[in-house]
Amino acid sequence: MQAEEWMAEVACTLDHDGCVVCSDAGIPLRVISIEGDDALCADVAGNEALIAVELVQPVRVGDVLLTHGGVAIGRAAVLEEWEATHEIRQ
Repeated sequence: MQAEEWMAEVACTLDHDGCVVCSDAGIPLRVISIEGDDALCADVAGNEALIAVELVQPVRVGDVLLTHGGVAIGRAAVLEEWEATHEIRQ
C-alpha cells in the first residue's frame, strides 16, 4: 500500500463526523486559496472546505493548518515535514 493510500485510510478527513482515534483533535488541511480571513482548504482525501484563518495569520497557499469546527487553530509543522518525503493527493 502506498503512503497516500494509507494516509487517506487513517487520517482525519472532512467527510467524517468524528474520528475514532483523535475524537475532537484538529484535522490537518492544506490551504488551496485565500480570500480575506477565509481559506479554501483540502484534506488528504481531497475533500475541500472553507476555513476561517484569522487566528493563525499570516497564511499562505500551501500551508498545512490544524482545523476544528471550520476554524484554523494552529499549524501542522510535523505534517509538512512528513509530506516532504511522501506524496499526498492534492
